[in-house]
Amino acid sequence: MTQWRLTVECPRSEKDFIVADVAEAGAQGVLEEDLPAGQCRLIAYFSEPSAAEAAAARWAAVLAPEPERNWLLVAQQQWRPLRVGRHFFLAPEWSCEPTPPGCIRLLMRSGLAAGSGWHPATQLALEALEDVLRPGDVVLDLGTGSGILATAASRLGAGTVFACDIDPEAARAAQQNFARDGVAVSVFVGSVRSVRSGSLDLLVANLDAAALHSLSREIPRVLASGGRAILCGFSTEQASAMCRLFSSKGLHTFPQSRRGDWACLVLAAR
Repeated sequence: MTQWRLTVECPRSEKDFIVADVAEAGAQGVLEEDLPAGQCRLIAYFSEPSAAEAAAARWAAVLAPEPERNWLLVAQQQWRPLRVGRHFFLAPEWSCEPTPPGCIRLLMRSGLAAGSGWHPATQLALEALEDVLRPGDVVLDLGTGSGILATAASRLGAGTVFACDIDPEAARAAQQNFARDGVAVSVFVGSVRSVRSGSLDLLVANLDAAALHSLSREIPRVLASGGRAILCGFSTEQASAMCRLFSSKGLHTFPQSRRGDWACLVLAAR
């Protein structure tokens, strides 16, 4: 049976909109590939040519026939267990590979919610959590997606962990993941604007630069005295502007960490 492959290159800032649109149009799967200079390539697969043609017209995409794919096999071939930082062992749900001694196993889950753990931005956030989180901290995972960062914070010894997402579907998926993983995380639908001032020891947010910019007044507000924030999801090209932005809001910025085209910023309330 023939499928149809739709290929589009776009700025990373537009990626989520295009992925959501092609999924709504009936795409059976979407592959993502990071490109230089803040660009990315999306490859979506359709079984219905009319749906593929309509989506291709909307996004000026290239359309070509392709033999049908076994998406379970594709996912299993692409996702391999890997070590991240000093403590974490990321493994797909279907992997039987044993956890190395002394490591914390985190499951990489496919699905609608973002944050499988495979992306460099998520890995940077996990490594920053190792360095920044203190036992007993009150932590918020802002824009939790699949919940992997909240799970990591809980397993590193946080006292109370909250997770929020403005997408109800993502919040529900994260809640189910926390229950399956046996971690105590309180989930709510919403954003940091609903969090009490000065109530957090640590905030972690894997969001794009535009979202972080829109929340730049709220993030300092919710941090307790000496509180810290881990911000990622933006490119290395945007990192200097992010440092200046949050410094202007009264937060101390530490040296950035980087992986490929992605950066992570650690901040502290003065």
